[in-house]
Amino acid sequence: TNPIRKIAFRNLYRNKFASLSCFLTIAMGAFLINLIPQLRNGMQGEIQKPDGLNIPGFLLFDVQPEQLKPLERFITDKGYRLGNISPIIRARITRINGQDFKEWTRQHQSQERRAEDNQYRRREFNVSYRSELGQAESIIEGNDFTKNTYDFDSSEPAEVSIAEGFAKWRHVGVGDHLTFDIQGIPINTRVINLRKVRWNSFQPNFYIQFQPGVLDDAPKTFLASISGVEPDQRMPLQNAIVESFPNISMINVAQTIKKIIGITDRLSFAINFMAYLSIVAGLVVLYSIARYEAQRRIWEINLLKVLGAGFRDIRTIIIFEFGVLGLTAAFLAVILSLASSYIISFIYFDRLWAFSWETSLFNLTAITLLSVVTALAAARKVIRQKPLSILQSA
Repeated sequence: TNPIRKIAFRNLYRNKFASLSCFLTIAMGAFLINLIPQLRNGMQGEIQKPDGLNIPGFLLFDVQPEQLKPLERFITDKGYRLGNISPIIRARITRINGQDFKEWTRQHQSQERRAEDNQYRRREFNVSYRSELGQAESIIEGNDFTKNTYDFDSSEPAEVSIAEGFAKWRHVGVGDHLTFDIQGIPINTRVINLRKVRWNSFQPNFYIQFQPGVLDDAPKTFLASISGVEPDQRMPLQNAIVESFPNISMINVAQTIKKIIGITDRLSFAINFMAYLSIVAGLVVLYSIARYEAQRRIWEINLLKVLGAGFRDIRTIIIFEFGVLGLTAAFLAVILSLASSYIISFIYFDRLWAFSWETSLFNLTAITLLSVVTALAAARKVIRQKPLSILQSA
């Protein structure tokens, strides 16, 4: 076996406390440095360009029914298309499975929710209807609507589709019955399916979707989107729409995304700053320990020189010893950060996780090299010291 490796591993084993101190400080900083980019990359990538989805340039609200056709012509004349046109109807939930909404809520709400009682008892929501799922929707439980148009002569309740988050929040599932009050008219419904909705698509999506034919004649406004607008054309188009249709509200989606990305960048910068401080603290600890160990082992190092070891051999021992320490600490930190970022994304950010191997590889390499360079700098004086001076001073 290679004697240099044996000596390096022996030093690590003999100095367990010092090695463990270096290991923990380096690993903590490396963990934070690799954790934040993993979370940020997944969220920013999904916000900026969700996989398989086309993010619109503008969202338009409060479009009146009589304005819909003129608005479509206006947008078409500008060279764009009005898409994702969705009716919005205000509805009030009065009963769930035959029980008063308030009583159902109080029975199923947790102790934590009772602290937010007013919000939890909210029963008015914006609902819509459409014949097919949108790009950002998928059924996770139940079936699609059995009929494209509801028959009011039927004794069956109308069918509704519920977003999974709303279903968990309100403790309802497939087969449950909801009674709505829409403009004073009670409408009995049955939950036909639960949908997973990618809200980051910035497309018109709703907690509750009715099957077509139920709300067609109800008072409504419309929500729509415009896609494919070049950055230099966004402001002129926005000004033109506001001038021609002053009651319509607009959201510049691209500008909103830019602001969100800016906020996440500032947050990640603050956390990364703390992570880099942890790395610096780790390197200071490593420098101190390496310097102390070099001074403590000065006789051993010079004995190796007397026995024929060159300066390069002594340097190689230190490189191997602290290289292994830095590499294992960084590697474990990277693995833990990947696992932690995935769990956090799965629980809190709806699985918005993206593996960035470039960041992990860079952190692994950089932290290992920094550990080696710091240790060499700390032991430089002892490495270069001639054994004769030690023997003469004995």
